[in-house]
Amino acid sequence: MRTRSMRFTPLGLAILSVVYAACAIKPEEHYDKMRSQLEQAKYDDAAKFIEKGKESFYGESNAVLYYLDELMALHLAQKYQDSNALVDKATKKMDDLYTTSVSTEVGAFMTNDNAKPYEGEDFERALIHVYGALNYSALGQRDDALVEARRVEQQLQVLNDAHGKAKEGKKSEYSEDAFVRWFSGSLYESDGTDEGTNDAWISYQKALQAYEKAYVPKYRTAVPTVLVQDALRLAERLGFDDEYRAIKRNYPQVAYTKQVDAAQQGSLVFMHMNGEAPYKIEKSWEAIADGKAIRVAYPEFQAKPKRIHHAVITVNNQSGKTELMENVNAIAVQNLKDHMGRIKGKMIARAITKFLAAKATEVASTQASGNQTFGALMGAAASVAGAVTERADLRSWLLLPSSIDATRLFLPPGQYTATVEFFGTGGGAIGKTTLTPFTVEKGRTTFVTYRTF
Repeated sequence: MRTRSMRFTPLGLAILSVVYAACAIKPEEHYDKMRSQLEQAKYDDAAKFIEKGKESFYGESNAVLYYLDELMALHLAQKYQDSNALVDKATKKMDDLYTTSVSTEVGAFMTNDNAKPYEGEDFERALIHVYGALNYSALGQRDDALVEARRVEQQLQVLNDAHGKAKEGKKSEYSEDAFVRWFSGSLYESDGTDEGTNDAWISYQKALQAYEKAYVPKYRTAVPTVLVQDALRLAERLGFDDEYRAIKRNYPQVAYTKQVDAAQQGSLVFMHMNGEAPYKIEKSWEAIADGKAIRVAYPEFQAKPKRIHHAVITVNNQSGKTELMENVNAIAVQNLKDHMGRIKGKMIARAITKFLAAKATEVASTQASGNQTFGALMGAAASVAGAVTERADLRSWLLLPSSIDATRLFLPPGQYTATVEFFGTGGGAIGKTTLTPFTVEKGRTTFVTYRTF
């Protein structure tokens, strides 16, 4: 039995190209349609809007993006169990896609990266577990929140293994997350056990190293005072005198709550999810093949300006000013830049392949028909098909904040209400809100979050 090899005619290739091009979605336009719902804190409505577009907008190739958007909307709507069900689905789907199949790579090479299922940016794969842990903390399920902390640290190890060692031994891509390390340390410390305390110390150490070595130079994020305070407190508690002196030497002006006082109180961590994540736009290079210019499309993150510079939370007579902990804007922009060399090489190779395929189509059609004009038309059709599919992949998790800002207060056990005042980039107050009442327990950490757009 003879098998026939698969061949695409120029017309068939053009049709296939249009189909693939149609698979490209424009997340920012979709996001714009629910922005007013998010700004007005109508999070249930936003979740319904996302659910409505599950098939019509996202589709199977964007299942991860659907899970990410929906879990965030449900988290904001305080539907924490429903949100965490999607955290699990998103994580499983991301893990399944981590080893990309040959078939999707081939399809993407012949068309564009939109032909591949979206598997999430590296930093998105880490931050998803932060929201999982926050969901469990809000539900009072501390053990499950600790499991999320372990999962995110495992995810960071995977990224370290994948990206940690670049040429000349330099770390050139996102492979460590200082904020996530601090957040995990806060969860471990709240466990109250000796093991939890030791794990917290290790996490705080890693956070300090990550801020100093990566976040300060790459993401313009200073070492947060709250982290230094936490590291000093635990170094004192554990009797790590050398480490304590080293931190104190580097940060001599930082005062902190002594462990003897902290042990009699509870900890409030207020996290302000500030602003809107950057979005991708399409830009292009020009490559040269056979003396002719070929357009090569690529994505670039476009940051959105933040209205709010910082917030001040007041509980009874105590106040805390938030600090920048995670500059999502800067991380997204830099992470894409770090990948751009590889992206550029692949895009140019694909554009040249499409060009050469169009030239081959022209030659073959001319030879088969004996008509040079017909051959030229077929070559032009193939060129159009290649141009139609030259689209940048603009997908990203747009419901993330622009930054995560935080502060910590130590309070006597009890139930509290708190006010939060927001300050703009010019320094003036621009808004105020009262938080939902919360409870602080002795020796435990209570996480309270608030989102602004």
